[in-house]
Amino acid sequence: MTRITREEVTGTPHPDPLSMFDNEAVERIASRFDIPASTAAEWKTELGDLETLTQTLGANAPDSERYLALVRRREWLPYEREAVLRSRTVPAHRWLGDKAEKFSVESDSGGKLEIHNEEERWHYSTSIGSGGSSSLYAEHHENDPEKQDRVAFLKRLERTDSIIREYTRRYDSEWISLAREEQSVRRELISLYRDVAGHPHEETQKKEVVKRLKESFPYLRLDNRFTARVADCSLSYARRITYSSERGAESRRAPPALKREVRERDDGKCVVCGEEGTVVHHVIPHGQGGPHKKDNLALLCDRHHEYAHGRGKEQVDGSYDTVEYDSREAFWNDWIDADFDDYELWQERRGSERESADSGEQSTFAEF
Repeated sequence: MTRITREEVTGTPHPDPLSMFDNEAVERIASRFDIPASTAAEWKTELGDLETLTQTLGANAPDSERYLALVRRREWLPYEREAVLRSRTVPAHRWLGDKAEKFSVESDSGGKLEIHNEEERWHYSTSIGSGGSSSLYAEHHENDPEKQDRVAFLKRLERTDSIIREYTRRYDSEWISLAREEQSVRRELISLYRDVAGHPHEETQKKEVVKRLKESFPYLRLDNRFTARVADCSLSYARRITYSSERGAESRRAPPALKREVRERDDGKCVVCGEEGTVVHHVIPHGQGGPHKKDNLALLCDRHHEYAHGRGKEQVDGSYDTVEYDSREAFWNDWIDADFDDYELWQERRGSERESADSGEQSTFAEF
C-alpha cells in the first residue's frame, strides 16, 4: 500500500496550509522545524519567535536533535492518520454522489464536500467526519417535509463515512502502523522527560516535577494533558502550574495563607460594594504576569468579580457595569477610588459613608 505523502497531509483540514497564515515568521518556524503551519503559528504566539525557539526548544534535552525529531513526529502523526482516513472515505463520498439521482457530490482529498441539487438550486458545503455542519443541518431540518431527501442523503453520507472510519481504525495496516508509531513516540518522550525532571513517587513531589517540566521544556507549556501524563498527576493539577518568563513556573493560584491574609485585610467583604466577599481576585491576571502579592489581590463578591472580568450587565444606555484597567494602580485608584497605600484610610471612609447611607444621608461613595 502506498504511504501517505506530505502533500496529502497538508490537504487535510487540520494542519492548514502555510498560505492561510500569510505570515513570514510562521513560515520560517514551520520550515526550520519541519512542522505543520498550525503548530508553527501556536509556537510563535505562545513560545516566541524563531530565535527564541531555536535557543530554548530542545536546550535541556540530553540529545536535542533526537528530541526535536520526536516532537516533529508527534505533531505530524495525527494529521497523517487523518489523511489515511480521508483517503479511504473520499472515494465513498464520490461514489454515493454518482449513485444519487438528485444530488451531485464534489470532494477533495481534504474531505471537503460540495453537495449540489441543481433542480432545487440547493448548494451545501460540509466536512463529513471532522466536525462538519451536516449533522446540525440534518437535526435542524429533520421534521421539514420539503427537505427530507436532503436530510436522508446527508445521513447516508455520514453513516457510510462512520463505517469506513471504524473499519480503517480496526483493520487498515497503514493507519494501525501510524497509531503504533504515535504510541512509541509518546513513550520515548515520556521517558526522556522523566529522566530530566524526575518521576514523582509521592503526591507532594508532583508539583515540583510539573514545575521542572514546564521550566525545562517549552513544548510542554502548550500541552497540559501530556504534562499530566508525564508527571502522573491530574489534568487540573497540571493546568494549575503556569509559566512566565519573569517568574518561571509557579501555581496560578494564590497560596492559601496569602488568601487568608487578603480576606482578613478586606474584613471578609467585597472591596467595591461591601457585601460578603467570595473570590480573591487577581487584579492583573496571573497569566499576564500578575504576582501573588497583596497589592495584586482583592476580595470581591461574585457580581463584581464578574464585572472585573468584563462580564457586566447591560444598562439602559447600552453601557455595561464593568471596568477596564491596565495596572494595579488603576484598579485601586480608578475603580476602588483609593490608593492601595491608603487602604486602611479608605476602609474607614467607606464605613462612615455606609453609616451615613443607613441614616438616610446621601452617600458619596461611588460604585462603578
